[in-house]
Amino acid sequence: MLCYTMAKAENKIAVGFTISISLCIIIVLFALYGAKLLEIFKKILSLGLDDNGRMEIYQNAIDTFKKFPLFGAGWDYRIGEMAHDGYSPYWYHNTVLQIMANMGITGLLFYTLFAFWRYSSCLLTKNYRVPKLTIAAGLILFELYGMVDVVFFGPTFFICMVIMSFVVEKSLDNNQCNPLLFNKFIKKLNCKNKIHAV
Repeated sequence: MLCYTMAKAENKIAVGFTISISLCIIIVLFALYGAKLLEIFKKILSLGLDDNGRMEIYQNAIDTFKKFPLFGAGWDYRIGEMAHDGYSPYWYHNTVLQIMANMGITGLLFYTLFAFWRYSSCLLTKNYRVPKLTIAAGLILFELYGMVDVVFFGPTFFICMVIMSFVVEKSLDNNQCNPLLFNKFIKKLNCKNKIHAV
C-alpha cells in the first residue's frame, strides 16, 4: 500500500522521502533496542502459542446460543462481567460468535445479508480497479481479525469500515449500489399499486 501510495501521489518525491525516513527510523530503533525486543519475543514464545483464554470464551458463546437460539441473549446478558465496569457487553472475541450469542439466528441472518452486500459491492462488480481491491482486502483482513478480537462492534472501527465501504461505492454506478432484493421488492409494490389503480 505504501508503494502504491508513493506511485500515485502527486508529490512522489515528498511522499517517497517521508516513507523512506520513517523506515530508516524504524530500522534504527530496532538496532538500538533489538536486544530488549528479542527478550520480549523470547518471553512471548516461552509462554507458548496457546488460545489465550479464547476457547473458554468461545464455548460460553456457543452455550449462550444454545440457550437462546432464535433472538440471542441480548446485549445486556452478563453485562459488565468481563470488563468489571457495569456497562460493557460480555465480549466473546469473535464477531460471528458474538452475533450468535447476543442476537441468535435472526442476527446471524442479517449479518450475512450485510456482509454479502458489502463485499458484493467490493468484489462482485465490474470495474476491477486497484484502489477498490485494496480497500476490499483491508476490509477482509479487518473481518478476519474480528474472529479473534472485539473490533466489529467498536464505534471507531465500525466507522472506519463504513468510510471504506463508501469509498468503494463512490466508484460504482447507482444501480450497482442498490441491493437487488430491495429493488425487486419495490418493483413488486409498484406493480401491485398499478393493478389496484386500474
